[in-house]
Amino acid sequence: MTEQSRFARWVRKYLPRRGLICHFYIREKAKPFYGKVEFAYFNLFCPSKDWVVGGTKNHGISSARGKKSQIPCLNCFKVDYEFCEVIKKYETVRNNQFEIGIIFNKRKLKRDFTVINASTKRPYPLPPPNKCHHFDNPRFRIGTLRPFHYCDIVRVEIREHNQFPAISLIRWDSIMAILVKPQNQHDIAKLLELKHLGGVEIFAVL
Repeated sequence: MTEQSRFARWVRKYLPRRGLICHFYIREKAKPFYGKVEFAYFNLFCPSKDWVVGGTKNHGISSARGKKSQIPCLNCFKVDYEFCEVIKKYETVRNNQFEIGIIFNKRKLKRDFTVINASTKRPYPLPPPNKCHHFDNPRFRIGTLRPFHYCDIVRVEIREHNQFPAISLIRWDSIMAILVKPQNQHDIAKLLELKHLGGVEIFAVL
């Protein structure tokens, strides 16, 4: 069984009961949709079992006055059958910037965060800026989000606290799996064991 098939089988098992979403970390250019890979390695080497995330602004569509949402969000893809199809085809549409993907249990995230399933339907009238991240325009994803640009987007609001940045802890029991490059699979498995997260699935599909 290939890693891609093993991943699809795992998704079929857990998706109906939990809901799964994936946040990617990439190398080189820092795009708002992704996290910098350094943040992922910080979490892997940190002894804490929880996962530190940061929210970024200006996501979604623009308001009638051209304003973007200023609510910081962690951007994720919905892990479903469409997502699995992209993983299956990844060998032919490889994006070498993708370094690590972390899959969270959406149901458990809702204990601590507001989770938004972004709609691709154009609203009328256009929403105010603080609701613009509830919507998304797939036409603008093609260059930035390839090869996952047709997958559904889910946003986790990471609220700012007074003057502090939008940084928060995601509880360790919300972590379901990690997507990695094949050459990194063994080392990341060792790091997860040191963090006592040996039960987290690892899939070498990037």
